Amino acid sequence: MQKDMIFSCYGIQLRRLGQADLRQVWLWRNCPFVREKMQYQKEISWEEQKKWFKSLSPEKDWYFIGFDGESPLGVFHIKAIDWSTKTGEAGAFVSSPESLGKPEVGMAILALMDFAFLHLQLTTLEAKYHPDFKSIANLNQQLGYEIFTSYDDGFVRARVTKEGYYQVAQKLRQAARTLKGDYVSLENFEPYFSELVKAAE
Repeated sequence: MQKDMIFSCYGIQLRRLGQADLRQVWLWRNCPFVREKMQYQKEISWEEQKKWFKSLSPEKDWYFIGFDGESPLGVFHIKAIDWSTKTGEAGAFVSSPESLGKPEVGMAILALMDFAFLHLQLTTLEAKYHPDFKSIANLNQQLGYEIFTSYDDGFVRARVTKEGYYQVAQKLRQAARTLKGDYVSLENFEPYFSELVKAAE
């Protein structure tokens, strides 16, 4: 039985999504406070949720549940990776209204981006969001994202390079390390590594 892959950084644990997490994630995703921030806002059926999970690629879709200690923060992901261009799409949603605005959510996003750039060796991340949600828009700006296209429904797509992230988010990352410490750990990544090498070839 394969053990959970866990990335620990900035005091946050990102545990890779597994079958046992699926129902809980489905319940979170269907909460009104989550759906109202999504481009697709309809309720998702359990059958649709299972179909989505089966469609995920272990090499291209990296979904995690973020934890602050034992408390779940929500779902954080890098999906649809194009290994030929080393580009992926980052995203997240929180598990409860109480998590909105918590600094630990921002730290989980920093951990996710560190994982994408340092361990997956991506060169560019993209993100899709609605600029009317100011907290999301402001955080993305602080992470170095720059808008490059918009959609008819008001959503925008932004991107940040590895170099841009490290330059713009330097103070955020340092503040997170000062608050939570320098401890970084990556557990059980090896089973995926050979597949990543194949995907990148």
